[in-house]
Amino acid sequence: MVNDENLVISYRNSQFKRRIVLNQNGICLFRLANHKYIRVEEDFQSNKIDNHPSILVIVDNRDDKQRILIEERTGAFYDEEYVARILQNSFRNVLRKNKLNISIKKEYQSVEFWDLVSSYDKGIEKIRFAFPYPNLSRIKDSLKNLISDINSTTNSKDTKVELNAAPGESLQLDQNNENLTGLVEASAGSGQGIIIKAKGIRHQQEIGNSRKIVTIDEIEGQFPEMAIAKVIEELNKIN
Repeated sequence: MVNDENLVISYRNSQFKRRIVLNQNGICLFRLANHKYIRVEEDFQSNKIDNHPSILVIVDNRDDKQRILIEERTGAFYDEEYVARILQNSFRNVLRKNKLNISIKKEYQSVEFWDLVSSYDKGIEKIRFAFPYPNLSRIKDSLKNLISDINSTTNSKDTKVELNAAPGESLQLDQNNENLTGLVEASAGSGQGIIIKAKGIRHQQEIGNSRKIVTIDEIEGQFPEMAIAKVIEELNKIN
């Protein structure tokens, strides 16, 4: 689907031009252009000129990865989440024909969870995790077998796990607890926020504001074999 040159990239009433740069080994790189205008002035006359700034998108569709990386370039698109919505809408239009769906969510750093819970001296009284259908193999490893099997056998698309301390007590949250760490890693890896209620605080907070950033040197213009090898090397470093 992603490597189909005829794939229409659209969102709401706009279509976006796309050019595939590389497509090999389950990894597709393409440039996505936005339609903007540049205002210029000459002889005291102001005019608009068409401009199509673009960003690089990397779709890693290998079985054990399945990620989308979006270049940050505000001169082309004001944020990456808007690009994610464009891609999600376009991919859904194709997948819907086969009764399939896709959800693109931002991965975040799991350290965000640990930093927040450790910042409350009075402790945490409630934590709620939510998990989508576990079709990502790298997420299944973190979800362990229990939740993964429950989702698969019951066809649950939104399973929630909630930890609640007894009245007057707080949860025991140890980063060495493999089960808890697995839940946190699975949430961060699937982009699902974690709801936290701290003792003495009225409102709940949601973890998931940070993001993962990957730096890849310029690859366009290189020989395809060298470029794809470099991309794979950097993609494999992502946890």
